[in-house]
Amino acid sequence: MPVHCTAIGKLFLSFLAPERQQEFLNLVDLTRNTDNTITDPARLAVDLARIREEGVATDNEEFIVGVICLAVPVTTTDGQIIAGLAISAPSARLSIKQALQQVPNLRQAAHQLSDLLSPQG
Repeated sequence: MPVHCTAIGKLFLSFLAPERQQEFLNLVDLTRNTDNTITDPARLAVDLARIREEGVATDNEEFIVGVICLAVPVTTTDGQIIAGLAISAPSARLSIKQALQQVPNLRQAAHQLSDLLSPQG
């Protein structure tokens, strides 16, 4: 699955060190899958910075027309991403706006997963 147009993929890209992220943006062909796919490296970099800051990645029909996805990170206690937790649905059934209302629930579940996956868990 292409990482530049999926919620989980963009989530992981957003957590890369800046130099690794730039290397990715310089080397990878950002193939257009739908009209919503971000294919401009500069625009994707802005989106990745927002994702890193907010801790929420979205795929608003960027990979598959008619499918949305939202992802939050599962992190270690020092903030390193170890997994992602995502929901996806047909856009006819769940809009991005409706999915974003589930962020608090996803973050709570991600925190619980983090606790379970920690060495102390």
